[in-house]
Amino acid sequence: MNPKIVAFIGAGCVGKSTLLEAYRRRFDGDGRVVFVAEAAKKYFAAHRMPEELRFTAPVQSEIQAMAISAEHDACRRGQLVLADRSTLDYPIYVSAIGDAEGAAALLDRARPWAHMYRRLYLLDPAGVPFEQTAERQEDAAMRQLLHDEFLRFLATHNIPYTLLTGTVEARMRTVDVALRDILPESRKCG
Repeated sequence: MNPKIVAFIGAGCVGKSTLLEAYRRRFDGDGRVVFVAEAAKKYFAAHRMPEELRFTAPVQSEIQAMAISAEHDACRRGQLVLADRSTLDYPIYVSAIGDAEGAAALLDRARPWAHMYRRLYLLDPAGVPFEQTAERQEDAAMRQLLHDEFLRFLATHNIPYTLLTGTVEARMRTVDVALRDILPESRKCG
């Protein structure tokens, strides 16, 4: 199976869902493109818990399992999968709270699936206003700490990614280059 997932990764409130929704509108009706929503939003909507438990290995393990299942399903259905997060996000969250052992276990679980990512786009929080929601209880300082951990973790583990900065339109121009390679006959990429 050829790699076909393009994932938008990073801390909360950096524009991943906004970017995914822009592509959902662009590819509306195109059966080749399947979208995977953020598993953590679904999980935290159903599981209320104190902030201090949210980034622990057991919680992130459950969310990662949901994400892996959703990505498997999407890959069976489409030529291109656009995902809000990746299976690699969860070990990074656990690493950010200092649980190296838990992060390693989640990274090991993600490794067999990681080859499916055609591109990982890490979204930069710079210039993106922070908004708390019922599912997102961390603050702007935690968002920055998580972003810094994404940068460190990805570099430490030699995981290739592209940093997306700027407006939604600027970010889409960068992503569109990869989409042209995956869906070359599509006139909807850019």
